[in-house]
Amino acid sequence: MTTRFHLPISANPLPKEEKAVTGEVRLLGPITAKSQNGSPIAFASKREKELLATLAIKQGRPVSRDFILDRIWGRDDLTAKKALNTSLWRLRSAIKDTGCAPDNWIASDSDALCLLYDNGPWVDVETFLRRCKTPDCLTGVLESVNLYRGDFANDLSSDWVEDERRTLCDAYTQLLSLSVEMLHDTDDLKTLQDYASRLISHDPFEEQGWRALIHVHLERGNRGQALRLYQDLEKRLLDELGVSPSVETRALYHFCCDEGLETTNVARKMQDLSNEVKDLRVALRAALSDLRAVCDSLSNL
Repeated sequence: MTTRFHLPISANPLPKEEKAVTGEVRLLGPITAKSQNGSPIAFASKREKELLATLAIKQGRPVSRDFILDRIWGRDDLTAKKALNTSLWRLRSAIKDTGCAPDNWIASDSDALCLLYDNGPWVDVETFLRRCKTPDCLTGVLESVNLYRGDFANDLSSDWVEDERRTLCDAYTQLLSLSVEMLHDTDDLKTLQDYASRLISHDPFEEQGWRALIHVHLERGNRGQALRLYQDLEKRLLDELGVSPSVETRALYHFCCDEGLETTNVARKMQDLSNEVKDLRVALRAALSDLRAVCDSLSNL
């Protein structure tokens, strides 16, 4: 059974946290889906995964069949159209097998398909992007970061997946950087260390993460480890990129070398350094602006 609909499906949907959901779809990391009772949806092939992913990243908005055919099959001949119908039937059948009503998830007509927002599944990418647009508090930023289990659809490989993956990866990098910056203003050294380590693991050349780890070790009185971290960063940048650490990172290194630096003064000196490097705040505001632009571009696809 198909449900005919009129454009748009949901022009201004309410936040998903306020809506009843009938399952979940996770696209960050390997693609998984399950019903509201926890039963996993079994995909018959990667085509069904691609179809669900294509609809999920545009949740609440109709996606034309022509767009889907071009994206997944690369053509719009009769054979491809039949293949789309087959994949749609298989996907709806897999949803039904978990005890969910397929019509609560997918609406379709002869022109377009849509993964429904109202009463439909919770989608991690939709929540991630929505929160990216309004990173107004530390808790919200950390929750957004933790939604990122891995790169977008990392069990699929195609040109369109790679494009989405890069865009979401950039958004994640900016969110991680923002989380480290916001945690730097707290006394929670353990959490700062955890997120700084995640930032470095995700982007080994992101100096903000290295500076945060150096700061943590200085605050704990581990001057030797702080110096080793700087030396590791300096060598990595020189060997792989042929560049030196930034002025701000080098200034922090000089603090490390200051034998007279008391541990209790590290925070004050770090604040002095931040005041001297005035373009840091400008760079952060620009990063936030870029993040919002990335989210807007994804929303308009």
